[in-house]
Amino acid sequence: MNAGRIFGPGVAGSWDDAKVSCPVVLVEDGRYRMWYYGRDREFPGNPGPGSPFGRTGLAESADGLHWERVPGPGYRGSVLDPSEDPDRFDSAFLGGSSIVRTDHGYRLYYLGARRQPLGERGSDLDVVISIGLAESPDGLRFRKIDGEAGRGAVLSPAMPGGWGEHSTNLPRVLRLSDGSWRMYYHGADEPGRAAIGVAESGDGVIWEKRGKVFEPSGDPTRFDARSVSTRHVIPWQGGWLMAYEALPAEPGVAFSIGLATSLDGLRWERLHGRGERGAAVARGEAGSWDEMAIGTPYLLAMPDNSLRLYYVGFSGQIETAIGLALCDGQDLTRWDKYETA
Repeated sequence: MNAGRIFGPGVAGSWDDAKVSCPVVLVEDGRYRMWYYGRDREFPGNPGPGSPFGRTGLAESADGLHWERVPGPGYRGSVLDPSEDPDRFDSAFLGGSSIVRTDHGYRLYYLGARRQPLGERGSDLDVVISIGLAESPDGLRFRKIDGEAGRGAVLSPAMPGGWGEHSTNLPRVLRLSDGSWRMYYHGADEPGRAAIGVAESGDGVIWEKRGKVFEPSGDPTRFDARSVSTRHVIPWQGGWLMAYEALPAEPGVAFSIGLATSLDGLRWERLHGRGERGAAVARGEAGSWDEMAIGTPYLLAMPDNSLRLYYVGFSGQIETAIGLALCDGQDLTRWDKYETA
C-alpha cells in the first residue's frame, strides 16, 4: 500500500511534523536537492482541511529516492517562513513552488497568503493568495525580494471581475533560451474552477500577465473536466511537456495528474493516459497512502531520457506524503509508481 511513497512528515517538534507537499527537485553535481512546503501541528490558523500550506524547507539525497532533511535557519529548521508583518501578502502562510538556479545562487518563487476581511476585493474568501520571490546564495538562507504588485508580491490576483480574481497561485518559473522569464500559474474566476495562465518578464522580478493558456476540458468523461491547477512544464524533445493536477466534473472526487504537450509552451494538446478517465497518474487504491488525491506534480528528465514525476499524495485520513512515479520516456501514457524496498 506504500507504492510511490518516498518522503513523509518530519519528527515531532519539527517545522513539518504535520504535513509535507509540493516537491521541487534540482540535480546538482550528482546530488538531489528538494525544496518543499509543509506545516507543523502548532501552525496558527488552519487554511482548510488537510491543507499543507505553511512554511518551506529543504531535503537532500544521493539518488532522489532516499532523503535527509537539511536544517535551515528558520522556524524549527525551515528555510522560509511567513512574514511577521500582517500587512504583507505572505503573512498567513506560504509555500515555495519553483526554484531557478542563477549565476548568483537561487531564486525561489512562492505562493503567499494574507488574511482579509470577508468582502474585501469583493471576495467571499478569508485569504488572498499572491506570488512572491526570495533569493539565496546557497538554497538554504533566503532573503525576500519586494515586488511591485502590492504588499511585497511580484504577482497578485486580478481585480474583481477579472480572471484569477480569487487567487494567483503556485508559480512555476522557467528561464527561456533568449534570456526572458516565463511563469505558469493558476487562478480561478469562481471557487473550484481553476485554469492555467502565463506571465512573462525580462528580469524575473517585474511580471506582465498574458492570460489563460490551458483550461478545463469540459468533457464530463475526463478527469480534468472541471478544473486544472498546479502544473510543471519542462523542455521535452524539441517542445514542451506539462504535468498538471485536475478535477473531474462531479464534486467530491479528488485530484489526479495528467499530461499535455506543446510546441511553443502556449498552445497545448492533451495526452490521454492509461489511468482513470484519461489521467496519466491516478490516486492509489483504497487503503493506500495516496488513496484520496494526488497533485503538485514536478517533472524531472533523467540522463537516459526517462522521466520522474514527484507529487504529493493524500490518504483518507488527510495525511500527506511525497511520492514518485516513473516513465521510460518512450511511452508517456505509461507511468509506474516507484516500489520501495
